[in-house]
Amino acid sequence: MDLIGEILLQIEDYESGYGPNKIIINGYTNEHIFHHILIIIDGGLGEGIDVSSMQSSSPQARARRLTWLGHGFIDAAR
Repeated sequence: MDLIGEILLQIEDYESGYGPNKIIINGYTNEHIFHHILIIIDGGLGEGIDVSSMQSSSPQARARRLTWLGHGFIDAAR
């Protein structure tokens, strides 16, 4: 849940309202982050796009924005 929170905070901090093109969190691989972005999307905490392809070695996703539930999750975590 710590990684989920970190990802949500990075999306929230992005001024445009849309998530950054790439989320980097020290101590986690891109694969780990992409997997958790998909969990965020599946759980309704954020909207995003599955950008995996047949050439991908693991799932890949891009977070677009937080949902109402995602903002509520962050507020509750604080």
